[in-house]
Amino acid sequence: MNRFVSFLVMKINLPGKEYCRNIHKGFCLPSRVSDHCEKVAGVGYIIGNMLIERIVAINPDMIHRLGLVHDAFKTATLSLRDLKNHPEGISFNELVGWLPLRMLHKGDHETEVAARELKRDFSEFARIVRQIGSSKNPSYLDARSEVRVHHYADWRVQGVEVVPFSERLKYLKDKYFNGSEAEGQERLEKEKQLEAELFKYLNFEPEDLALLL
Repeated sequence: MNRFVSFLVMKINLPGKEYCRNIHKGFCLPSRVSDHCEKVAGVGYIIGNMLIERIVAINPDMIHRLGLVHDAFKTATLSLRDLKNHPEGISFNELVGWLPLRMLHKGDHETEVAARELKRDFSEFARIVRQIGSSKNPSYLDARSEVRVHHYADWRVQGVEVVPFSERLKYLKDKYFNGSEAEGQERLEKEKQLEAELFKYLNFEPEDLALLL
């Protein structure tokens, strides 16, 4: 079965680009995080369009919007110490913009926050956004094609630079092997499988992705 087939049973209402970017502005998202979202969205969109050229049913616009919103509520989840230590510093206006978000969603993953905030206007899309941060069961690695392509794009972008997938896999290995080695190895193999499956449909090698952008 082709795992890169989108669930196209219903037309899903997506937020527009400016709607997503206004979230960045409205919640005073630091520019380094906003720039990362833009880069991930762009990389995912390009991969999505390449998959369409290879006759794969997928929605590049959905991948793009997932990229724009995946870290849009990051400031709700970071510790104040992390926020104070970020290179740009913190302005008074940023603190004022972050406080309501942090009070309402304390302790939640940023994609869970995004799903809640988007639910009123884009309920179906919000359900898909929630899958981005789900590493357990069901996992983003078993989600619809757009989520998996977004996940891959996000893992190829460090800041705003496209990096080898192996660099992020090393991080995963170091993180998870500190706990259960069996669990860490299983996650590692699934991540490798995602890249292998994706590039069955692309006519270039993973290490050449940066050259195409």
